Amino acid sequence: PIEKVRYAIPYENYTLEIDIFPFWESAALLEIELTSEDENPPLPPFLSVVAEVTHDGRFKNAAMARNAAQRALLPHLISPFEF
Repeated sequence: PIEKVRYAIPYENYTLEIDIFPFWESAALLEIELTSEDENPPLPPFLSVVAEVTHDGRFKNAAMARNAAQRALLPHLISPFEF
């Protein structure tokens, strides 16, 4: 299993689900349920999207849990987007 804290923030008719992980100090995952892939939901000014990772298997919970030991051993060598 993977540890995370999830915050659900209502914003302009959407719910922004922000996952905070103990192994990332300055990054988090944002999830927004959409009715179609063409939707472009507004984001609050305090959020900045670095990358779209919806279809990137490295950001699935199972993959992140498998790589947790590696991240714990090498936190200074691995950025959140390079594992």
